[in-house]
Amino acid sequence: MALLTIFLLLAVMNDPNYALWAAPQVIILAVIYVFSPQLDWWWYQRRPPEMEKPLKAFLQRFFKYYRQLAAVHKLRFERRVSMFVIANEFIPKAMEAVPEDIKGLIGATVAQLTFGQEDYRLSKYERVVVYPHPFPSPQHQYIHSVESFEEDGVVLFSLEQLVPGITQPNKFYNIALHEYARIFVEVYPAHPYPTLDVSHCPALEKISGFKMEIIKGFLGLPKVELLPAAINFFFTFPEAFQQELPEFYAVFKSIFNQDPVRGDLPVIDGRKQGMGI
Repeated sequence: MALLTIFLLLAVMNDPNYALWAAPQVIILAVIYVFSPQLDWWWYQRRPPEMEKPLKAFLQRFFKYYRQLAAVHKLRFERRVSMFVIANEFIPKAMEAVPEDIKGLIGATVAQLTFGQEDYRLSKYERVVVYPHPFPSPQHQYIHSVESFEEDGVVLFSLEQLVPGITQPNKFYNIALHEYARIFVEVYPAHPYPTLDVSHCPALEKISGFKMEIIKGFLGLPKVELLPAAINFFFTFPEAFQQELPEFYAVFKSIFNQDPVRGDLPVIDGRKQGMGI
């Protein structure tokens, strides 16, 4: 930058030919500006940011999946959450900003779902819109609490339903895990997902303790997509899920590269996950 300034001053004050020496500096700066997001991401991948202590304490208190991880795997989880928060644009609606702990809760939900995957960010969706309460949208004019748009790569949540569903999943339906499970299926359509229909509703209700009408109320949608609900319960109520739907449990265990009942750690490239991301 200093050289560029010197050459430009010399070109203005003495000889215009000095501007030729400034041209390479301008090109370099332009390249850095255009590719700065990619350069930043390259840097973070090699030196993942450490999670702030308040967020660690928050997850330790409210996120059961994180709480049960061994220390080395907690570090990997923390780095994935931090990278997710960096990679995503969080857009507040009817509020000044999206709180950092809310960003962390959303990132932790995705990290839990994808902890057995190489692509842990679901990078097709990198914009998260957060409302304080249920909302209408162009797609659904009625009030609802969760939605996503593939074309814009955006996910929308209502805080009113989001927070209790993540922090108290035994009492409230986890709308974040539901929607990101639906997105996971969209991003990875080739997996051998089980086919669910209304005949499976009694088993899902028994596993979770939530009637389908109650789940509809949490989502604010006219119907419940059963596959995302089943994936939600695979992670949230694994023992009951394995007992009621053992065949589906085995399929999900293979797809997500995790066994929530045994607490087996994900395996990538034949190795247990270690210190990286």
